[in-house]
Amino acid sequence: MTPDSGKDDATEASQVDFGQLLAMIGHTESDRIAICSKPVGGEFMATVVTGIREAVEFVNTLRQPTDVWFGVNSRRSGLQRGQKGSAADCVDLVALWADLDVGEGKCPDYATCDAIIDDLSEILGTAPVAVVHSGHGLHPYWRLSDEVDENFGIASARELMDRWGNLVRAVAAKYLVAKIDNVFNLDRILRVPGTLNYKDGQKPCEVIARRHGGEPISIAEVISALDRFGIGHDECARANTAVVYADVNGDDENSASWVNSDAYQTFSPECLVERVKNAADGRRNTTLFGAAKDAARQGDLSEDLIAGLTSAARKSGLAEAEISSTIRSAESSPDIEPTQIDEDAFWAARDELRRLRQFARARRVGPWAVFGYALARAVAVIPPTVVLPPLVGSHASLNMFVALVGPSGAGKGGASGAAADWLDTDEDVFTATVGSGEGLAKVFAFKQRVGKTGPWVQHGLRAAVLFDAPEVDNLIALTNRNSATLLPQLRSAYSGEELGFSYADPAKAVRLCAHRYRLCLTVGVQPGRGRALLDDADGGTPQRFVWLPSDDADAPDEVPDLPAGRHLPRWPQQVGHGVTPTAPQTQLDIPVTPAALRELGVPDVAKRAVDFHRVAMLRGSAADPLDGHRLLCRLKVAVGLMWLGGRTDQISDDDWHLAGIVMAVSDRTRRGVVALLRSKANAENLSRGRAEGVREAVKSGVVRDSQIQRVADKIVRKLKESGGELARSELRRAIRYGDRAHFDDAEAILVDSGRVDKLPSVNSGPEGFVLRLSGEEASK
Repeated sequence: MTPDSGKDDATEASQVDFGQLLAMIGHTESDRIAICSKPVGGEFMATVVTGIREAVEFVNTLRQPTDVWFGVNSRRSGLQRGQKGSAADCVDLVALWADLDVGEGKCPDYATCDAIIDDLSEILGTAPVAVVHSGHGLHPYWRLSDEVDENFGIASARELMDRWGNLVRAVAAKYLVAKIDNVFNLDRILRVPGTLNYKDGQKPCEVIARRHGGEPISIAEVISALDRFGIGHDECARANTAVVYADVNGDDENSASWVNSDAYQTFSPECLVERVKNAADGRRNTTLFGAAKDAARQGDLSEDLIAGLTSAARKSGLAEAEISSTIRSAESSPDIEPTQIDEDAFWAARDELRRLRQFARARRVGPWAVFGYALARAVAVIPPTVVLPPLVGSHASLNMFVALVGPSGAGKGGASGAAADWLDTDEDVFTATVGSGEGLAKVFAFKQRVGKTGPWVQHGLRAAVLFDAPEVDNLIALTNRNSATLLPQLRSAYSGEELGFSYADPAKAVRLCAHRYRLCLTVGVQPGRGRALLDDADGGTPQRFVWLPSDDADAPDEVPDLPAGRHLPRWPQQVGHGVTPTAPQTQLDIPVTPAALRELGVPDVAKRAVDFHRVAMLRGSAADPLDGHRLLCRLKVAVGLMWLGGRTDQISDDDWHLAGIVMAVSDRTRRGVVALLRSKANAENLSRGRAEGVREAVKSGVVRDSQIQRVADKIVRKLKESGGELARSELRRAIRYGDRAHFDDAEAILVDSGRVDKLPSVNSGPEGFVLRLSGEEASK
């Protein structure tokens, strides 16, 4: 049983068979329905039958074990046995559908599938009429109330499905789902409920369909929703789809392998240029933006492609200035960062990254955590005079901050040790614990008097320090002190600015000049205790950190062999240009000259992103000022990747692209901490009955007329009607869409008050929860 996918005993009454599903999505006894099958180890076969009854009877005659699919839309007459029909053979569009797979790189769990379905239902204004659990994901169906006719032909139906597919992908991207199968062709075949799924030789899974309570929706209402959310259609995406499905349409020997493949739409440069070239009147600028953004998301917005897009846009009638501005806007837009996080591709991109992950798994610690510590260690041994060019203002320091996120016992300390073992550096990495803001500079140098009455002279100890705060609680304590200066000093250190305080006592006045010191920082963060960093968002502190998880959801059962580590030599010494062989720690209090700085090369794609953001800020646009911190953070990560790769001259396009993946993981990790803190704060406020509004109502116990209490009452009623226990996902679906935003708060009230218990599901399948009435509540 899999509660989060709707498969639980309490919902047996909602289960429907194949014939009922066909009727629910609008098929009749006169429709010609394609049935496709593939016996395990056998050949792919197809036939077209007439009517619901014949379709059910034909499926029942198939010998087992066999995978079985059906064509969602009706086919024309005249198809021969063995032909399932192509999109051109479809004569109607009976429903909208999606294929939400659960697995690595796809939806992480069934709760995410449910959330995507809920959002789509909110946009359409109705729930699906049915949802099929395919064994490896969910197939929701929204029935259409009108038919294909002379006013809305097959060509229009194809365009509508293209736009619908774009909407599904857009909603999935909100939940960082890396991959949504491109299943929006009219001749799509999907799993038949009541059969078994033998995909990829895995353990057979039962395909189950359940009624979902939705109402039919008109084509006009669908188009209105797509228009309202700005979801367009492009010919190029459809052209790619035709290529993807050519095997099945041609019924060649590869058909069977296609049925079990995970086809996913990508965009070639030629396709993107063609899209811009064929843009409709009134949508030329929007189409150019979308094409550039798709390329940037894939990391493929090269100079050649920009030239191609510019030429196509120019021929379509767009002005030169408008073309340049649109491409730059798409390239630097925050949502071009890899929301489609292909972690395997990141680790496989370079030999040192592959070995780092294997090393981490051999030591049974999180790969991203080891990467974060290794990144900080690598940057810590780069001389402080090595800088990024002055893209905005002055030169930028490489000083780096990393937050390693995980619960107590998650192995953050082990990851630090593993990183030190994996990365061997000729230059020693000096580590220290974080103290006060005033004390940061004193780890680098101290003041000593010459004789008893002579001047105070600064003596440098070291030019580079890797500070470590194993637990963020240390930072909480330090930043909560009266007149605490730690966070402002850390923000200055991140930028490589001068550190130190003007004390009346010269013995305390340690001075670290800009770009004379290297300071890196790692902080261990328990998700529920990250407020010390996040509360300083107005100052920009959390945006200066790379946030990486310490877990490893895909850790192998067997410990892999321990691979070789990585060795970094000393950074090449800069000769001439005002640089002397003097030890850097002796020059900490001597201002650096521009000639002594060594600028690293930065790729054009990064320069354009930084420049566009800065111009937008100067013009007073709505650009987020914190994106500037994010772009600088990404550049610093790219430098670390460059150095780990053994290069010391310039950041490559590939470094920038891989750094974008790291920042996408960072964004995801930070958002998880924020969500947990918000949930924790809400639960505390609700349980204590503090503040105003809903919380005051909870305190007084008179929230019968409030939205949250109404949802809580509905949960209790539903539990009583169902014998006292239900899957959490089923309860959530029982709440009308307008009130579902209050489900978590209502649940928290019931759990905190002891009226309801929240328990892990004991059923097999994906992890989920059940809600159960407490003994006292059940007896009322």
